[in-house]
Amino acid sequence: MKSWELFSYVELDDANQALRMLLGVLNAHLEETMLLLASLTGLVGSNEVPILFRTQISANILLMLKNKGFVKYFLHDQDAFTAILPLYQALMEESLNEAHSASLEELQTTCCRIMIQLMSLNNRKYYIPGETSEKAKLRQQAMELGILIIMINVQLTSSNESLKQYINEEFFDRIEESDIDYHFMNNHKHYDKLSDIKLTNIFQESDQKQKVDEVLHARATLLKESRERELKYQNERRKEQE
Repeated sequence: MKSWELFSYVELDDANQALRMLLGVLNAHLEETMLLLASLTGLVGSNEVPILFRTQISANILLMLKNKGFVKYFLHDQDAFTAILPLYQALMEESLNEAHSASLEELQTTCCRIMIQLMSLNNRKYYIPGETSEKAKLRQQAMELGILIIMINVQLTSSNESLKQYINEEFFDRIEESDIDYHFMNNHKHYDKLSDIKLTNIFQESDQKQKVDEVLHARATLLKESRERELKYQNERRKEQE
């Protein structure tokens, strides 16, 4: 796939289909799968690759990350940050024209779904002892890769209103107080990591950091108020039943 420019669209589509069939086998060999993932994300982040092909590859990456064991392996891997950077690039890409816009939105939405998967935000309706705690640790590792602040930055700066709404509903609305606490308690190490990368030099500007932090402060306030209202309601109900 690295030599994608040598093949026709039909051949590229066949290659994607073959990759999809192989994923079940590859996921049993985590180290080899990590190497494959790094190659695939590089293609997704390159605007020289046909966008249809990039979207198909991103869908395959999402399929790879359905494997919980691989997500854990990925987040612990020393090369995880390098592997995820091209996806950040795709998320911050702007459309060239109207025809390109629809295709780019599909690609970026899939990249958002990948971020949701890595942040373990895809299924948080019920508390499961042990499993919920493990997800919280994985979510913290994902935040250290910059996923939280990149997604908020895209929500703040993207010209695509549909994408911004998707991020708000499917990502941001699932962020909890503990996630925001970790962001601020971690002394912004994830900002430092991203500010050294040319791709993400947006965070070299203190005002952009401030904007992201303001969004998170507002979310934390909203969640705290909601929690206090619920606690007050429960206390009143308890007194009525006594």
